[in-house]
Amino acid sequence: VNNKAISCPDQKPVIQNERTLVPIRFVAEALGYDVEWNKTDNSAVIDDGKIILYIGTNNAKINGKSVTLDVASTIIRDRTMVPLRVIAETLDCSVDWIGETQTVLVNTKKNGRDYQFDISRIDSAQEMRGMVILAFDVTEQVNAEKHRREFTANVSHELKTPLQTIIGSAELMELGIV
Repeated sequence: VNNKAISCPDQKPVIQNERTLVPIRFVAEALGYDVEWNKTDNSAVIDDGKIILYIGTNNAKINGKSVTLDVASTIIRDRTMVPLRVIAETLDCSVDWIGETQTVLVNTKKNGRDYQFDISRIDSAQEMRGMVILAFDVTEQVNAEKHRREFTANVSHELKTPLQTIIGSAELMELGIV
């Protein structure tokens, strides 16, 4: 996090039913959330219950509401694997998939800062061997883009009035009124 690579050395992400499942502890903790294991009901609890995933089922509770996931959470090599998009979006992140590089981009806002997480596969001999999570603080870039858009909108508005006056004057001259 904060421009340091986070790796998941003991369990690589998997794709099931066109959904990327990731080891939840690495991703949630990189985003600044706690993950707890509840052995009583076989669930992973994220952010003090904001997300509860019942392992081995498609059932979850998100913000207190029961939901059915399109892919079940599962355990692989003692790692709880969960659908990345559901978790990230519930934690107020946006998720984008770049198919050419098989990279997942996760963007979040935490403590007034904007972060982008790039999650990429590590392949060797045509086989996925793991993943790397890079976390970038993109607050300055986000703010610069916001200011650029605001400036562009203001300039467009400020130029519109004089241009309309010039166009109106040209029409009057063309009609011989002036």
